[in-house]
Amino acid sequence: MRGKLPAAQGLTQMAIDYLDRAGKADPSLVEAFYFLGMWLLESRRRSDAAVAFEKATILDPLHAQSWLELGKIYLSAKRAEAAVQYFERATNAAPESAEAQYQLAIAFRDTGHLAEAKDAANRAKTLGHASAEGLLESLASRARP
Repeated sequence: MRGKLPAAQGLTQMAIDYLDRAGKADPSLVEAFYFLGMWLLESRRRSDAAVAFEKATILDPLHAQSWLELGKIYLSAKRAEAAVQYFERATNAAPESAEAQYQLAIAFRDTGHLAEAKDAANRAKTLGHASAEGLLESLASRARP
C-alpha cells in the first residue's frame, strides 16, 4: 500500500492524507482505515484515529487489531469499562493474541474486576506475553488483605 512508504520516511501527514483518500475511494479497504488510524495515533489525533478504527471494524467485525487499538485509546482516556468491551471483541476475533488478552486483563483490573483480570492475565501468560507474570503478581498482591 502506497501510504506505508511516506510514513516510513517520516512523512506522516502525507501518509494520513493518502490513506484517507484510499479509504474514501474504496470503503472496503479495511487495512487503509487501520493504517490511517495508526498514523493518526502517531500524530496524536486520538479521536480521529478512533473513527478510522471504527470504520475498519464496521467493514470487518473480525479485525482484531482495530478492536485492540480502540481499546487502548479508551484505556488511555481512563474509560476502562468501554476498553473492556473493545478488548473482548479483540480477543473474540483473535483468541490467540497475547497482547489482546493482556490489555483485557489491565482493563478488567482498572474496573475492579480482579477475578476476570487474573483469568485474562493467565491466558496472556500462557500465550507468551512477556509482562503477564508481573501483572499476575500485582493482581495477587491486590487480592491480599
